[in-house]
Amino acid sequence: MAIQLKRAYDKPERTDGYRVLIDRIWPRGVRKEDLELDEWHKALAPSTELRQWFEHDPQKWEESRRRYFRELDSHPEEIQKLREKMREGPLTIVFGSKEERFNNATALKEYLERPAGGDRSPVPRRADRPTSRGRGALSDAARRGTGARTPPGRRSGPTRTGRSARAVRPGPSR
Repeated sequence: MAIQLKRAYDKPERTDGYRVLIDRIWPRGVRKEDLELDEWHKALAPSTELRQWFEHDPQKWEESRRRYFRELDSHPEEIQKLREKMREGPLTIVFGSKEERFNNATALKEYLERPAGGDRSPVPRRADRPTSRGRGALSDAARRGTGARTPPGRRSGPTRTGRSARAVRPGPSR
């Protein structure tokens, strides 16, 4: 069950196998004959509403993926056809986005690789989790999996006094 992801702007290769575009909108600047598709599957692309809401914002990735999985659940016949293509040989999901990590092709690949009828709730892998710099931002140690969240209003790492920020308690302002 080999699934590859490829941008529409990358050259097709013989090892791509069955090539399917999963976008509602045709990729800009690409001629149809240059894409060498076996299928353009608009029905499995995220809805226009979801695509416009998401805007490739990494902070919205987990929620977007969860909503997209719900949309995919409503197309069992089309999903089954893609799974059959996967069994026949390589499947290449073609996408038009410039964003290579947080896009519908990545989510669809994850969806297809999960067992049919099994748990399909998106569980983010550590590398795919977007980080924030606002309240509750992850410290460097937490991102590496070796520490805890930095409390809001605190910095991780040494302060001007050389002590760790966690050891410094805020005192009265002078």
